[in-house]
Amino acid sequence: MLTVIALVVLVLSGCASDRATEQGDARETAETTPGVVTGGQATFAANRYASPTLTPTATPPPPPTVQEVGLATSVEASGQPNGFVVSVAVNAGTVYLVADLDGLRAGSVVESGWYRNTIDVQERDYAGGSAFTVEQDGRQWVAIPMTLDGSLPTGNYAAELFVDGEEVASLGIELTSAGSQPRGV
Repeated sequence: MLTVIALVVLVLSGCASDRATEQGDARETAETTPGVVTGGQATFAANRYASPTLTPTATPPPPPTVQEVGLATSVEASGQPNGFVVSVAVNAGTVYLVADLDGLRAGSVVESGWYRNTIDVQERDYAGGSAFTVEQDGRQWVAIPMTLDGSLPTGNYAAELFVDGEEVASLGIELTSAGSQPRGV
């Protein structure tokens, strides 16, 4: 029986030493091999810790350049004014906020806003405005009409010009008493 026990101890000790040798070999391999994560672990790690790939956004084109801006009582078919004025009567009929804009793009929305100048700039009185869509690219005159029917009080006003929601020009205008003559630049 003692022989059997000695034989079992001998076999077990041999297994233990082989196991120690295998562990040493594994440790040496791990120390000299660069870390590699494979399969599902790699996918999980990449999804969990890697930054998402950013898609660059297109840079919006610059707003058009304002070459000239003014108020006119009449315009040509091209939108070009027949002279500029700085004041008109409150009942002058149709007047135009005109601008020579370079770099317009077809589909852009050009709009105007007219405001009565008040002491509190945060609460300006909106007096009117209108908008249209540009049909062709390039440099062109735009003429945005405003009807003055005598319903607005006399005083100083601001006309603002926007292209695609961005202000590109503003202009000070004086509305004078009914029946008065326009005053040129």
